[in-house]
Amino acid sequence: MEDCRLSPHQQTYTATTSLLLLQLWNAAKYFSGLPVLLLSAFEHDAHTANRPFPLRGTWLLACAFNSLFSYYWDVEHDWKMPWISRVWTEARQRKRAAQGPGQ
Repeated sequence: MEDCRLSPHQQTYTATTSLLLLQLWNAAKYFSGLPVLLLSAFEHDAHTANRPFPLRGTWLLACAFNSLFSYYWDVEHDWKMPWISRVWTEARQRKRAAQGPGQ
């Protein structure tokens, strides 16, 4: 959880972005792994007992969410490669430009 504390050299975000909010999202990245861990333990228990695992869909969804969210956060914020937000920002700007002023 020490990684959730942002050092002064990491504070390169805009003034409208709350540092506390960034820290909470960073902590959420780690906490999103807890359901994966717990469901994996239950899945292992069911597998070793040769029983079906009724929460397989939930487990797969938790795994996918944790993987995608962690990937996004690491690339976008920890590695400072904001290609995802830049793509969305550029797409919004092109859409606004295509709509014309006042729309």
